[in-house]
Amino acid sequence: MPEGYGWFDLWVNEGTPATLADLEDHGEVFEPASSANVNLGFTQAEAWVRFRLRYAADDDRQLSLVLPKPLIDHVELVALHDGS
Repeated sequence: MPEGYGWFDLWVNEGTPATLADLEDHGEVFEPASSANVNLGFTQAEAWVRFRLRYAADDDRQLSLVLPKPLIDHVELVALHDGS
């Protein structure tokens, strides 16, 4: 896991729910996270997080995404491979 912060980008969408296609058209809405521990408080907004994983094709490690926030209502993971 990367040390410190700045290894992921964040977009907090308080408007109309966004789709992946919206983000492909307007990816500039993301900004580098300003902290390793993002605290959005209580909000109805969508929080989109973008990060990259790079590993060799023959790497057999299993990866886990851990979200230690028990008050999160919904999480979707979208994995794009080779930019698609």
